[in-house]
This record gives sequence, structure tokens and C-alpha cells, in this order.
Amino acid sequence: MKKLLANLIVPAVFASLGIAAVAATQSPVENCCEGDSPKVVLLSDGAATAPATSTAPAAVDLHNTKCIVSLEPASDSTTYTFEGKIYHFCCDDCIVDFKKDPTKFAKEVAADPAKFGIKK
Repeated sequence: MKKLLANLIVPAVFASLGIAAVAATQSPVENCCEGDSPKVVLLSDGAATAPATSTAPAAVDLHNTKCIVSLEPASDSTTYTFEGKIYHFCCDDCIVDFKKDPTKFAKEVAADPAKFGIKK
């Protein structure tokens, strides 16, 4: 009985709002996990669309061979990402120093990439 009422009432409510309804046996929203956000959204014309996603561009690895702070040999595993660029450091202490004024260091790298072992 509840399903019958839902099949009658839900389409009527959608229609009153100017939204085309999908048959009750077809779910317009697909979730892969409980609590997940909807993957499909109904538009007022009845068409279904996936919600817009903001895909930020992937960070660019500068592959600097010299630490941005100390100019010592940089490690492949000691990195920090700032403004979409991955910087390599010799140690975690240099990352701490970099974070104090990252714009200053980023400008230094941009001005003379070769100084930090960055190949063009």
C-alpha cells in the first residue's frame, strides 16, 4: 500500500514543481556506499546528469635536486606541495623553514630554477 501511494504521490509532487519524475522502480540516484553523495541529479526537464566535480589540476613535480632552503642534495621522499608545485627538500626542518615564507622561496625558484637543480 505504501509503495502504491508513493507511486501516485511522488510523481504528482514532482509534476506540481515542474519536474519530470522517474518511475518508482527506477532509482534516479545511485550511491555506491551508505552516506555517499548522489551520483545522478534530476533536472527540471527530467534529464539526469552527474553533479559537477571540481577536479583541480595535479601538482607539478619540479624534480629539484637541491633543497629549496639549504641547497643541500634534495630527497625524493621529503617533499612539500605549494601552489600546485611539488618541492623537494633535504630534511623536514627545511620544510618547516619553507612554510614560514613559501612565497619568498617560490619566487627564488622561479627566478633561477637551475640553482636548485631544475632542468627545463
